[in-house]
Amino acid sequence: MSSLPLIALVTGASKGIGRAIAIELSKCGYTIIAVARSKLLLDDLQIRSHCLSLDLTIKENREELKRFLDLNFPSVVIHNVGGRLPSDEQPLNESSFNESMLFNLGIAVDLNSYLIPKMQKLQNGHILHISSASAISGYGAPAYVSSKAALNAYVKSTARFYAKDNICINGVMPGIIEGEVWDLKKEKEPKRYAQAKSNQPLGRFGTPQEIAEFVRNLVINKNMLTTGEIFLVSGGGGA
Repeated sequence: MSSLPLIALVTGASKGIGRAIAIELSKCGYTIIAVARSKLLLDDLQIRSHCLSLDLTIKENREELKRFLDLNFPSVVIHNVGGRLPSDEQPLNESSFNESMLFNLGIAVDLNSYLIPKMQKLQNGHILHISSASAISGYGAPAYVSSKAALNAYVKSTARFYAKDNICINGVMPGIIEGEVWDLKKEKEPKRYAQAKSNQPLGRFGTPQEIAEFVRNLVINKNMLTTGEIFLVSGGGGA
């Protein structure tokens, strides 16, 4: 079994969960390949990193990232890019569905098609996908919920093929996390915000740092018996 260097690829690394994960893994000695659209926010990370300002919904940009990874191959991959798109609402149309599927799943699938064969040769690797508790609860925008549910199915169906190659593939499903989305709801929909918060067993939403610490523990304590598992990290609540 070949060892891989302490390099971690984190997509959607400029803010929220992705940013917190990048910082947390950097503390553990990883050099971070931080990818996001906002160059300004990436440059502000102030960690040991390669910052690539790329919109990964564009295929040419994914090919550029792959070429970069040829020279800086990661031992750990955190697929965090994703989210709800403005057009994602009922009644859901085909265009919005396809756009969301690319954003929340297709990008990761494309990058994995490049990453996994190389990890097979090295007999080592850890790939984590950030999903959402809404994939279970169904609460959320329709295309977002559907794409995260598909992501969970992809993790389970893919992990078993590569377990023998010492490649661990996991999913992590956060519940409601503090950040821009719920800050906006607090301002524009205070009743909905208050209701959602009161429904949380902890009496509060989760934080990006809490998710980052959970991901860090999965990475540091890589356990092949967990491959294919999708971990719900919601404080007993839902999405």
